[in-house]
Amino acid sequence: MQPWETQDDQGRLIPGERVSSALPQNHDLIPGVDRFRESGGVTDLGEASHVESLPGTLAYAMYRIPLFGGQPAVASVDVNLLGGEGYYLGLSNYADQRWEWHGPFAGNHTQILPRHDGPYTSQLGSMFLTVLVAGVASADVVAIGTSVRNPLDVEAPPVPAGLVATAVQGGLLLEWNSVTADDIAGYRIYHSDHPFVNGDSAGVSALGSLVASTTHQLTAKPDQEIFLRLAALDMAGNESGISESVSTIPLPGNAPELLLNLANPSCPLHDSIELTFAGGQLYDLDMDGDGIFEVTDNSSGTAFPATSSPGIVRPAVRGFGTEADAVVIGSVSMLVSDNLRPSAIASASPSSGFTPLSSFFSGTDSTDSDGSIVGGGWDFDGDGFYEAWEDADLVYVTSTEHTYIGSGMHTARLGIVDDQGGCAKAYVSVDVFDEEPGNLTPTADLQIAPEFGDVGDTFTLDASASNDPDGHFIKYEWDFDGDGTYDDFGVTAAIEHVYDEHGLYVVIVRVTDNAGGKDTATAEVLVNEVFELDTAWPAWGRDIRHTRRSPYQGPQTDNVQWDFTTGSLVLSSPSIAEDGTVYIGSYDGNLYAINPDGSQKWAFPTGSLLEATAAIAEDGTIYVGNWTGVKKFFAINPDGTEKWSFTAAGSILSSAAICTDGTIYVGCGSAKFYAINPDGSEKWTYNALGIAESSPAIAPDGTIYIGGSVLHAINPNGSNKWTFVPVGNIRASPAIGTDGTIYVGTPDNFFYAINPDGSEKWCFEAEFEIVSSAAIAADGTIYIGSFGNHLYALNPDGTIKWEYFPGGNMWSSPVIDSEGTVYFGVSLGQSKVVAVGPDGSFKWSRDMDGMINSSPAIAADGSMYVGSQDGKVYAFGLTLE
Repeated sequence: MQPWETQDDQGRLIPGERVSSALPQNHDLIPGVDRFRESGGVTDLGEASHVESLPGTLAYAMYRIPLFGGQPAVASVDVNLLGGEGYYLGLSNYADQRWEWHGPFAGNHTQILPRHDGPYTSQLGSMFLTVLVAGVASADVVAIGTSVRNPLDVEAPPVPAGLVATAVQGGLLLEWNSVTADDIAGYRIYHSDHPFVNGDSAGVSALGSLVASTTHQLTAKPDQEIFLRLAALDMAGNESGISESVSTIPLPGNAPELLLNLANPSCPLHDSIELTFAGGQLYDLDMDGDGIFEVTDNSSGTAFPATSSPGIVRPAVRGFGTEADAVVIGSVSMLVSDNLRPSAIASASPSSGFTPLSSFFSGTDSTDSDGSIVGGGWDFDGDGFYEAWEDADLVYVTSTEHTYIGSGMHTARLGIVDDQGGCAKAYVSVDVFDEEPGNLTPTADLQIAPEFGDVGDTFTLDASASNDPDGHFIKYEWDFDGDGTYDDFGVTAAIEHVYDEHGLYVVIVRVTDNAGGKDTATAEVLVNEVFELDTAWPAWGRDIRHTRRSPYQGPQTDNVQWDFTTGSLVLSSPSIAEDGTVYIGSYDGNLYAINPDGSQKWAFPTGSLLEATAAIAEDGTIYVGNWTGVKKFFAINPDGTEKWSFTAAGSILSSAAICTDGTIYVGCGSAKFYAINPDGSEKWTYNALGIAESSPAIAPDGTIYIGGSVLHAINPNGSNKWTFVPVGNIRASPAIGTDGTIYVGTPDNFFYAINPDGSEKWCFEAEFEIVSSAAIAADGTIYIGSFGNHLYALNPDGTIKWEYFPGGNMWSSPVIDSEGTVYFGVSLGQSKVVAVGPDGSFKWSRDMDGMINSSPAIAADGSMYVGSQDGKVYAFGLTLE
């Protein structure tokens, strides 16, 4: 509960000064005058509030928005900025116990999405939104609106179409087709100075707020091509895919400085309110805010917005300078009302007592100064639905009864309607205590799935197995970190939670039955740290656990952007540096650095065949070992010069792994496994047979796993932790799941899931040998390839989810993109690169001239790189322009 949201000595919620509106009941807007709290220079301006700050000070208007247990999807404001750099919007973020600030904004209609899942509401179910100005600034707050997120609505709106960008002086004019959907909240505009695949691509920016209309003027520097795409968002916060890309170059010069002045941001129905404008030569006018400029070539500088309907009107002006391409669009907001606001006053008697509690509710003290109250009713449980309501009868406003069964603080809402459609709301709290002795104590139960996971994963907390022997449960309270404070509550027995920090968490659930009986249950969940990577694909398995899972969407077609020719076979797999440089080895003995456009950056000669995949350190150093001749492990500077080399006892086919402390781990063909310091000195050596081809994976606790004649678990100090003996040698590299399970296959057709203590969890027998390494999807699905034309998708329990038959052997290890698409190469039988959907459906494939033993890597821009035995490196993705 906020310190300013209080209850009186009878347990009633103390309202703000204003809780009514001159708008009809079906409007979901709060007029700007209905502020809950204020500071600085704030005054009434009809149905609006004028907020003004002086030098060195700030001023704000705060609004309380009852959401009754829900969470906001989109918050919107209509604010006319009169002076200053912009206004700021603050949302009460109860998850972080702080205000969440957005801005500054200059537009009159701003829509924002909360940054987190919340909660954004107080214990009494209210969200607070603050409009703030600072320094020498002023603004008129016309109206506040919000939509409640529907957790059941997971369907994204259609992708916007028809985006057109017209170059004007100092920026771009954007226009697009309206998306057909009932719950569109607005559009998000993405822009960059280079082509991009999605809004999360590197170097891509998005506007700080949603755009409500289908036109927008974007300010941009001239002589720089701007690439744009947009997405539609609905009231539940679902975002569509992004539109087709358009681009153009803004024209030199500056747009005209359009000055708009609205005589009053609030007026009665059919009133004449003057809008003046200056700064251009001629103007187009849209006075009803429907997006159509009904008047063109106006030169008077004066117009009168439409005031024929109650609600928000957003008149717009398009100004033209002396040149045709000097264009600017501006808009203001005004609130039209046809009524003086009624005043709602709610009471409950009794307002506290033992369950079951019958209370009588009354709104008879409510008044209407310019007419009469004709109807209304009550929402007893604050869920937004009025259980007792009549539009044209005072039967429920005068007096009605409701019985509360469950204990706790209940906030009831009174709604009234006057004879001109104006509405008002008031709130009253009823505190229901536990029933007197005689209730049988319930038993709480808590299950968490999964029991292990990563930072950012979704965990399901399930108390549905809790039991109440003589009643039913009415409330579940959740303490996510075991600190004794319940962070969330509700009436559902299962919820989802995401942890943003790693650690072992004790979770507590407290259940309350219909007679007030309570019980608690606890469970633990281990959240693994996810180490931030400086690049899209820095090493063999992408991350140190070898999940081979990318946060970026891969190519959607078989289009080849470019190919790069080396001097021999390419069996090595690519790594990608922070600047997009691709590192890959060839049998001609060179490690190649290839620019993102396919041109050669440099080639580093190692003096021997290269099959290992390079690993990139945080400082940009590239580590790779060679195969024949003088067996060396190289550290190479980003400019292609040698930093140091380490002489190994045998050939190096294994790809290195870099620990978070900078230690480099790599195996060689002489049964030696090395830990090397970042300066090239040996840290320790571990003796292990048959580890020439397997690459090490590193668990969050620092344990190193590498295959050979057995699976070795090695402590960070180089000592043996345990060994697991499979059927046959291990040539593949292990992968580690979120729960610590180690997955690895053998050429004897067996694929193992091994517990972190070295015991076997399960074993899957494939039809043919397995040399491909596993990839692990976000949902726990394990993908493995085998000889004999098989890609297997296994459930976390080892059962087959589906099989795909690519038409050839799989030496290449699969990779998973952000959409769940699986990419891999095929050799022998057919040589091709294949993309398969997460359900096993075919997406695309491309026949290749050489066998693909190399494993793909996905870049931040959606490109995918892979090597071929025809001596080339291929880049799949959009064609470079």
